[in-house]
Amino acid sequence: MANAVPTTLRLLDPRLAALLRQTTDPVALYAFAGACARYALDATRLHDATLDEAVAHTRARTASTGADQLRQAVERLVARLDTAAFDAQDAFDAGKGPRAAYETAFAQARAATAALRCLDPNAMVAAAEACYEAVHATNDADALVRLAEQTLR
Repeated sequence: MANAVPTTLRLLDPRLAALLRQTTDPVALYAFAGACARYALDATRLHDATLDEAVAHTRARTASTGADQLRQAVERLVARLDTAAFDAQDAFDAGKGPRAAYETAFAQARAATAALRCLDPNAMVAAAEACYEAVHATNDADALVRLAEQTLR
């Protein structure tokens, strides 16, 4: 199942999509998914123990009994961050908040979503989705290409 091709690949930078398509090793794909999430979390300065646990879980691919609870906890955090981003956008659009606040909230919500996506049971989906979210969190596809070249080969 690791070589199933998600539609997200069409939305990625062609260099990233090509590197992902060439990879069939689920261990490498999960390592890349975790690396994408970690990069996005660090770049957006989003520090949260639950997200750190999700990244560690992905990198280790542990068969912990708490995987469902972890996913649910990350989903709740993502929902809160998405709401905060929408609220910041509304405030900015109404002239009541700075654009920087919206941009930060959006980037952090996307970084948290990268951590959520790397928990997908399909390694290729996890890698593609985490990468997609990390690109949108950081606006730095070049850094993610370098990360892919290091992780997927």
